[in-house]
Amino acid sequence: MRVLFQIRPDHAEQSGGDTVHAKRTAEELRTLGVEADVSGALAPDLTGYDVVHLFNTETVEPTFRHTLRARAAGTPIVLTPIFWRPPLEDESFDERDRANLRRRDWVMRRVAIGLADALLPPSHAELDVISSTFDVRPRTVEVMRVGVDEDFARGDGRLFCARHVLPLRGFVLCVGRLEERKNQLRLIEACAPLGVPLVLIGAAYEDRIGYATACRELAQRLGSDVRFLTYLPFEDVIDAYAAAGVHALPSIWETIGLASLEAARGGCNVVSTRNCGVGEYLEDLAWYCDPESVGSIRDAVVAALAAPHDGRLADHVAGFTWRRAAERAHAVYDRVMSERNMEPDANWRAALTPDQYIEHLESLIQLQLETIALRDGHYANVRAQAESATEYAKSLEVERERLEGELSRLRGE
Repeated sequence: MRVLFQIRPDHAEQSGGDTVHAKRTAEELRTLGVEADVSGALAPDLTGYDVVHLFNTETVEPTFRHTLRARAAGTPIVLTPIFWRPPLEDESFDERDRANLRRRDWVMRRVAIGLADALLPPSHAELDVISSTFDVRPRTVEVMRVGVDEDFARGDGRLFCARHVLPLRGFVLCVGRLEERKNQLRLIEACAPLGVPLVLIGAAYEDRIGYATACRELAQRLGSDVRFLTYLPFEDVIDAYAAAGVHALPSIWETIGLASLEAARGGCNVVSTRNCGVGEYLEDLAWYCDPESVGSIRDAVVAALAAPHDGRLADHVAGFTWRRAAERAHAVYDRVMSERNMEPDANWRAALTPDQYIEHLESLIQLQLETIALRDGHYANVRAQAESATEYAKSLEVERERLEGELSRLRGE
């Protein structure tokens, strides 16, 4: 069996949970005898692949393009949606642009989900969100739980504390890139009165630098002990989990939040957002908060700090392995390949009918035309403003020359 894992093109530069999910599943599949390749290319050669496994419909455009190519090639499609709710809107677009982008993304998500042969969400909660949001559903749907590596149980907390001058199990940790969705700004505010250090490990990517700056400014204004460790080697992150008393990930939303599972395996008490499916993994052994409420985040962190580190959560999450995830995926691949072999001409036997597919593609074409028109309108407006500014500058130059001439005349008199 040959499987191609396809993820977003920037997965190497901005690694996230989807990157880990795809790569670790592929690694474990190779131990099962599956030839598994991972690619971020938008147009890879699909020749010879038995299944294409796609990841992520939050960043949906690459997945949409991958879906159309696989469908055109007649290759079975397995989709891990990684979907909870729409991404936070980019305020650099005006309202009409944002509405246009929202419509486009929803159509692409619906097409991607509707053309998949199988859907593999990591939790029943995510499946419920998808089922209530889209009226298409592939024939094969399996909840495929993610895994957590045993490496996270082998950290050296004392080494991390000595290196960063921190009390063992006496600080709050958050691992995740600095961005509005991860909600570090509210976490900083929530932890400020607690008198314990807060350590933030995560990159501040250029397109989110404004949020990272706001976090630093808030910490300084509140006089909080907040450590910004924008990059640490993998081994140091493992040590950080072994050192922290609490790992808090109060994201606006997550699908699972792999960092919560990693921290749990590392021995941390865990605080997670309620807006995700991680409760199916951590159950009542973790604390959950409303990410929109600083008070709720603070209460959860306080409770987690006060609780003992008895190892129950660490032992519990040890049962979630990438090997089990790979075995589940392998079974689904076998199923969709068998269905395709039994119905070799059923290229369109997906949840999305040909008429629906055509309708949505027509909608996308219309949206593209609207986007082009909006872009051209923006460019025309910018050109007009630039021309007006140029004319105004010329008039100022004429006036300056006139005034200089008048001044010279007065001085001559």
